[in-house]
Amino acid sequence: MRSNISLSVLVQLLLAARVFATAVTKVIPTTPGVGATTAQFYSGDSPFFDAPKLDFVNGTSFDWWYFDAVSFDGTYQITITFYTTVATTLGFATGFGTTNFVSFTVSYPNGTEYQQFGFAGPAIVSDGPVGIEGNWTGTGFTFVGSADLSYYQINIDSPALGIEGSMTFHSVSTTYFKSKVSNPGNGINHRICSFANFE
Repeated sequence: MRSNISLSVLVQLLLAARVFATAVTKVIPTTPGVGATTAQFYSGDSPFFDAPKLDFVNGTSFDWWYFDAVSFDGTYQITITFYTTVATTLGFATGFGTTNFVSFTVSYPNGTEYQQFGFAGPAIVSDGPVGIEGNWTGTGFTFVGSADLSYYQINIDSPALGIEGSMTFHSVSTTYFKSKVSNPGNGINHRICSFANFE
């Protein structure tokens, strides 16, 4: 049997395989490590801007991916946060039995809040030239984002919490540092205090 794959398709497949081969996948365990952790505080320390910033989570460190949105009329707010930390490190009253958890919070016009937590197995974060993927296993919460920070999507399929849906962000401006416009990975090395603006 003869294959009908053209040379250009084969080259594209090989290039795609090379791109994916350079992605870095980190599996974050459910228990904190012991000893000092190394944290990344400068943007130039990694080629991938939104990759994990800790070599491991210990009892005093945290890493998170935070997404929030406000309704057009400003009366509703939703926040979804993917955590890797010991919960008490961030001021939660109790530990959750895992360093990997998700919070889902909705604020209503009357000042009330609805909040749920999803407690995960290992968190799996893959980041590379085409973007980031995060999966807080067992929660039904995942996210993907483009390498240029122009697009993110959070997907939720959590029957245990009664939450299902997705939230998509599209950038309305370029990524910038406080002193200049930048694309991640272009050699600028600043303390990480950048913003991505979405609408």
